[in-house]
Amino acid sequence: MKSLKYLLITFLFSGFALSQSKDYQYYQNIIDTTNNKKEKLVALDSITQKSRQKSAEERLKYTEDLIDLAIELEDYELAVDKMIRIF
Repeated sequence: MKSLKYLLITFLFSGFALSQSKDYQYYQNIIDTTNNKKEKLVALDSITQKSRQKSAEERLKYTEDLIDLAIELEDYELAVDKMIRIF
């Protein structure tokens, strides 16, 4: 019975990890392919939240891109929020 519980828990966590990877790739694809700046801003915001599990260098790169784009689109509130969170 214990083995079944461990197997079930392992299965659930592996499914969660797989879905996180797909989400990350989805947002990465949007960032790489879209010309719509608002859509890219949303994707950058989402990927910075999901990149906490990734390297700090990668997260910093996406956050810098997000801040630059937010300022360009005059979304100063988002830019300031991300600046505060990065430090």
